[in-house]
Amino acid sequence: MKKAVDIKADVVAGHRDYDMIVVGATGFTGRRTARELINKYSATYRIGLAARNKRRLEALATRLGLCTKDCFTVDTTNIEVVRKVVGRTRLIISTVGPYALYGESVIAACAQCGTHYTDITGEVDFIARMSRRYAEKARASGARLVSFCGFDSVPAEVAVHKLAQRFGPEEELTIQSYYTTKGGLNGGTIATMLNKLATGGANQSVGPDVLIEANKYVENAEKVEDKYNTLKPPTLIQPKGARFFGFVRRIQRWSTPFIMSGVNARVVYRSVNDIQQAGNYSFKYFGYSEQSSLGRWYAPMSFITTSILLLCLASLGPFAWFRRILSYLVPAPGQGPSEKSIKQGFMRLHVFAKSSSGQKEELQCFFSGDPSNKATVFFLVQSSILLLKEIEAKSLAQPGFHTPYTAFGEALEQQLTSQGYEITI
Repeated sequence: MKKAVDIKADVVAGHRDYDMIVVGATGFTGRRTARELINKYSATYRIGLAARNKRRLEALATRLGLCTKDCFTVDTTNIEVVRKVVGRTRLIISTVGPYALYGESVIAACAQCGTHYTDITGEVDFIARMSRRYAEKARASGARLVSFCGFDSVPAEVAVHKLAQRFGPEEELTIQSYYTTKGGLNGGTIATMLNKLATGGANQSVGPDVLIEANKYVENAEKVEDKYNTLKPPTLIQPKGARFFGFVRRIQRWSTPFIMSGVNARVVYRSVNDIQQAGNYSFKYFGYSEQSSLGRWYAPMSFITTSILLLCLASLGPFAWFRRILSYLVPAPGQGPSEKSIKQGFMRLHVFAKSSSGQKEELQCFFSGDPSNKATVFFLVQSSILLLKEIEAKSLAQPGFHTPYTAFGEALEQQLTSQGYEITI
């Protein structure tokens, strides 16, 4: 699935003050990430926190029982300060969205210092740019930079690869996912979405037709990253029904394109391409799409409101006046749903795979908790802990930029399910 690399020559092999430092720790997701790490793992790992506001950072550390000497005041626009903090730890966990505005200096420092890295971005274009700029430095320093470790896009990757493994060589494999979710968005996530809308990313966020962008992402990866062998990658296709708005008989629900399909599909296409290059799959054509699973036939209201929302985002998102109105109606950065709301949320994913030979497979995944908040923190924390485990076991993937599955392979599924994530075939 991935190639292990002896890390004896890695500059990250030892002599760091911390095992991990959370950057952006005072944001809504950062606070929850810091709390989960300290509550569960402070006895095992040396944890530090970093953020721009010293007063808020030290107040957070005090609430969590962390010594203030383990706090670092960091403005991510100051590359020298960022580099000093990055050089003190084996792993940086970045929650500094929007990453296109605040994330580059952290990635650049990790690539230069040989510090491993995880984040929860869904900004695929940003990571593609970072890969072009810093992949060579990361390979030289031994850094593994693993993006998309949140609700974008861990459930999609894990489900797709678990199903893909059940198929032998095929002319064509198509996989379709249906998400049922309950939960809210935090201010940081909304700020990222607004930034995407402002920079022309509306179609990537809400549009199902992502083949052109997916191919660009894959082609960029092929230019900047080493190939394991010369196996031909699959040709990317769009499954039938990827644009569908209406009632789906297969799941007996109303359905629209999933709002994050443009992100998740590109990540899935990239990782399937890479895993096939590694010799694990043999598909001539591969297609992936995502839909929302909404109400039953007699309850179409959620379908109607979701359809209107998607159409408004796609058509009005590029206009500044529309984004200003949205910004007044949604949580500000640092704010988010209540603890009660987060606990009452959930994510259910039903995934169907079909090959040209007629073989059919399906699975379901479930997580109890708000997808954008509790689930995202869970996926980020477990991905980060798994990376530290693999440092210790010297079983790391090749240095460079990774999606979660290309970084960890089947170990990612094992880590998640051991901590309560449910997968049923």
